[in-house]
Amino acid sequence: MNAVEVVRNNFNSWNRHDADAIVAAYAEGGGYTTPSVPEPLTGAAIGDFAKVVWTIFPDFSLDLISIGDTGGGLVALQWMAHGTNTGAFPDGTPATGRKVTFPGASLVQVEGDKIRLEQAYFDRLGEHKQLGLIGD
Repeated sequence: MNAVEVVRNNFNSWNRHDADAIVAAYAEGGGYTTPSVPEPLTGAAIGDFAKVVWTIFPDFSLDLISIGDTGGGLVALQWMAHGTNTGAFPDGTPATGRKVTFPGASLVQVEGDKIRLEQAYFDRLGEHKQLGLIGD
């Protein structure tokens, strides 16, 4: 399996809401970073984070815009996230019932057939505006 296939399989696991497959995609000690959490996640914490996303947005899905191997096993991808906020946030903020669509990108370092590090970036400000959590 090449690096793009590894990343595409993990991306598809997000759309299947398969936390176990997401965790299994990472190398021992591999990490995941996102603007939603203060520190990189590893191991089962990556799957737990995905479950939180699916609790907040039960219909969460991703559309793949582009994907490519930039060399040395580094895969870059652009994506669009979609979801309806029908679940409460971990801090107790109640669900807004609003739909969101926001762009994101990930840089994923693959070693062999496992992910060593994924750095996800997304428009958190836009997401929060769409949710009505902050004003325009």
